[in-house]
Amino acid sequence: NGCLVKKKSGPPAKELKTKEEVAAFVAENKGTALVGYFANKESAEYKSFLGSITTDKAFEAFAAAEVFTAGLVEVVPTVTLYRAWSKDTPSVDCSGDCLKDTKGFVVGNAYPLVEEISGESWTRFLGSGLKIAFVFVDPKEEKTTEEVTALATRLAEKTKGKIKWGTFDGVKYARQMTMMRLPEGQKLPAFSMLDAASKAFYPFLGENTEEALTVYALGVIDGSVKPNVKSEEVPKEQKEAVVVVVRNSFDDVVMDKTKDVLVEFYAPWCGHCKALAPKYLKLAEKLKSNKNLVIAKVDMTKNDINVVEVKGYPTLYFFPSDKKDKPVLVEAARDEKSLEAFLRKNAVASKDGFPEVVEEVKEETKVETSTEKTE
Repeated sequence: NGCLVKKKSGPPAKELKTKEEVAAFVAENKGTALVGYFANKESAEYKSFLGSITTDKAFEAFAAAEVFTAGLVEVVPTVTLYRAWSKDTPSVDCSGDCLKDTKGFVVGNAYPLVEEISGESWTRFLGSGLKIAFVFVDPKEEKTTEEVTALATRLAEKTKGKIKWGTFDGVKYARQMTMMRLPEGQKLPAFSMLDAASKAFYPFLGENTEEALTVYALGVIDGSVKPNVKSEEVPKEQKEAVVVVVRNSFDDVVMDKTKDVLVEFYAPWCGHCKALAPKYLKLAEKLKSNKNLVIAKVDMTKNDINVVEVKGYPTLYFFPSDKKDKPVLVEAARDEKSLEAFLRKNAVASKDGFPEVVEEVKEETKVETSTEKTE
């Protein structure tokens, strides 16, 4: 693994003037550094470099320096990345079109193509912004681990800048394999991929050949390999006024632009969810005559829903008919009257379908939510 070097206080980049100063700077930082060669401080490339090392986390592990002395490198501008972990190529250069994506250059070259996923490296994996390929291994099987790491390295060469590959202890962390949609009892080595941005998983269930894995990896990149999405079966019929929604029916029900939809995101084990259930059902029964309003619920332990942020259970969101891309977090108290008041206030398609108000309905703002997401 590369040596992590924390940025020192002061200017984001140290100005150097000679090759000797550059060599000393790299040595001082244990062979891990980033040095930019520019014509002057007014150049667009220099300003981009300075902005990247100042604000982008992908650069924070590297001590940075800037050089404006002519003749030290053949091409100006050039950014040179020094990486202590590589004995064969301890430095790599970025110039020309490469400078249009210095982050991609750093992410793709700063560390070994395949490294162990650990607490220290995980932040870097996430910060790369790339899809993450987990290579589950049994560390005690040294020869097999070495062979599959070599295979993963060849795959990483083919997918550089698109997928970041890492080995992970599949014996110690067997549960992680099932979380990433691999079958229970999956034999090692095994592969699965994570798209952290969409929280989607892509388990590989074929033979561990380079050809099959290449097709798989390139398919994840171009979208021809679809993520494994957890969903209950779509209900054949709805047995009560609260509509049961699953992942595979979510778009059809919740994103229907002709209806306003209130959704409870819940977990069966959650005490607050159990307390809300009879009140929520009563609300749905009262308003079921409103044909443009749907009151629904989804069990988050059995369905992958990533369109909203759910920090605790129950969480309620209102999806108005005219703004499905901007659901409203419901902060009303968890009782029938307050939720009805919220719906009347925020209704769009369903605004004319509510029963006549017999008594004044007030909306409270006291919310009881379980802070536990998983059991």
